[in-house]
Amino acid sequence: VGGYRNAFTALAVARVNIDGTLDTTFGSSGVEYLTISGSTLYENGSIDLDEDDGIWITGGAYQAGNSNRKTLLALLTPDGALDTSFGSTP
Repeated sequence: VGGYRNAFTALAVARVNIDGTLDTTFGSSGVEYLTISGSTLYENGSIDLDEDDGIWITGGAYQAGNSNRKTLLALLTPDGALDTSFGSTP
């Protein structure tokens, strides 16, 4: 499940159990938040799984009043932690 946090300051990724309750073994108490430094608004995010159960997150970000856009591409481990072996932390 994907969404936003605190007036679009972070992309939120959560996992739910089959009964719809939050899976607290995922991320930090069931939710992982991803931010791009210096950006405040997010748009058009997507979530995909790979064959190793890695979770790929994409999205766009910008600051209000600024036309410079940034792109987020992140890989989460199956348990919701940021995979630091991929890319660099923004």
